[in-house]
Amino acid sequence: MTRPKPNRADTITLPEFAAAIDVCEKTLREAFHRGEIPGYRIGSRIVIPRPAFDAFMRGDWSPEYRPHLIVVKERTAA
Repeated sequence: MTRPKPNRADTITLPEFAAAIDVCEKTLREAFHRGEIPGYRIGSRIVIPRPAFDAFMRGDWSPEYRPHLIVVKERTAA
């Protein structure tokens, strides 16, 4: 069973975020781990919800912002 991929319009990747603000990916990754930028981890990838990215770019984001996550468990065969 393949997992559905998130809609690209809904998220931005860390490399895309780094390019948008002209910052090194390593610097941005460290800022993510300190909670200075919005986002969440999917496996080894860091993704940023588009509304959070837009808020960050407007200067409206604060460390208190946390995206809402929905966890979907795969069903196992009985």
